Parts: sequence; structure tokens; C-alpha cells
Amino acid sequence: MTPEEIDKLIEQIYNDEVNLDQLPENVYTMITTKLVDGVYEGLGNIKILDEMTARKVDLSQKLINNVNLFGGAKTFNYVMSTEGLMVQNGKVVPFDEFKDMARQLYDLHNVTWLASEYNTAINQANQANEWDDIEANKEFQPFLKYNTIIDENTSDVCRQLDGIVKRVDDPFWNTFAPSNHYNCRCQLDPLGPRAVPSNVKAKEMKFQPDKTFKLNPGKNKVIFSEKHPYFESIPKNYKGQLIINFGFPKIK
Repeated sequence: MTPEEIDKLIEQIYNDEVNLDQLPENVYTMITTKLVDGVYEGLGNIKILDEMTARKVDLSQKLINNVNLFGGAKTFNYVMSTEGLMVQNGKVVPFDEFKDMARQLYDLHNVTWLASEYNTAINQANQANEWDDIEANKEFQPFLKYNTIIDENTSDVCRQLDGIVKRVDDPFWNTFAPSNHYNCRCQLDPLGPRAVPSNVKAKEMKFQPDKTFKLNPGKNKVIFSEKHPYFESIPKNYKGQLIINFGFPKIK
């Protein structure tokens, strides 16, 4: 969105022309289009369904459905957070003061955080695509090895997982398959039948992924978990709107 469009949006929120019952479609479209692009990039930029197997079509459609819902929830949360700036110490703040705070919040939600969410869409879609191939080839490569890049940026949860080997069908991967955090760089390496699985069990893991990453994107066929704060923070009286994605059109 242009600076002029952002300024207009902030003014509309202040004047109650944009609110939780009248969400801004242009914000939703901007967010969701970027995330859908991330899904396609993670899947290898294959957008022509005729070039994909039935499994890949099903996977891509479910991932795209998920980021559409996420885009709606993110838009809702952005407006809700911005409305929260309007009253300070029990008083409605002047517009100029509100505008400064609201612009900072817009940049946080829709520049800084959106960049991480875009990278997550790429990474999770790539991991989901890889898992689809892992499932297809598990007869010949029945084991998986967790491969962590070890450096000063390595997270505690991924450092402890490095080198773990388990069968493809082990429920361990329901929780600990990458990605395990934002900007996770880990991969699962398929191994042949002579690989020896480790004895590490999930309950012995000292560090756990954040609840939004406690999933397997290939098995669950989602980019963002239903446990993500954007979904969980929507008030109960608006939950029904999420089912129809607040009336927003689907971005493909």
C-alpha cells in the first residue's frame, strides 16, 4: 500500500469508517496476495494445476486456503490493535497523536511481521512439499534424519534435534518436523532401510517448538496453525465470521 493509502486507512479507523464489522479489503488483499505468492514460491512456483499430481493439487489448495484464512485473521487483528490505540488513560487521543502511533503499528504488522510471515509461507510450503515426496518414497527410504545448520543463530529447539533419526511413520515428526520456529533453516533428509533410528523420544525433548509450530505442515497441510495468536485472539462473538473469512474473497 502507498503512504497515501495507509494515511487514509488510519483516518478511516479513527473515524470508525473501518472497524471490526467493516474490515479493509485492501489490507486483506495486500497481506494475502503476498502470502499466496510465498506458498507458490515454496512449492516451486508451479501454478498450472495440469502440471501437478492430484496430491500436489490437493496440497497446494489446502495451503492456499489456510493463508487466505490467516490473511483475514491478520487483518482483523491489525484493525483491533489499531483501535486499541485510540484511547489512552481513559481519553480519546487527538488524531495527530493517534496517526503517529497507528503508522508505527501498521509498519510493525504489515511490514516487519509480514516479512517473517512471508518467509514462513515459503518455508512451510517447501517443507509440506518435501513431506509429500517423503511419504511417496518411504518404501525405499523409510527413515528421516533431522539436519540442523549449526551456527550462532541456531535455536535451542533445533540444536537438540540435530542428527536424530526416526522412521517416516514415527509420530515424533507430528510435532518436530521443520519448521520449528520463524526463519527455521532445518531439513529432513530421507535415508535408506539400513539407517539406524535413535532412541530419542519426543517427551525427552528439553526444548519444545512454539505452539504455532507444533505441527507437520505436510501432514496437517497448513502454513499457520489454528493455535496462532491471530486465530486465538479473535473474540468469540466474531469467531463465526472467521468461518466465512469475514466475507473476504479468496486470493488464488
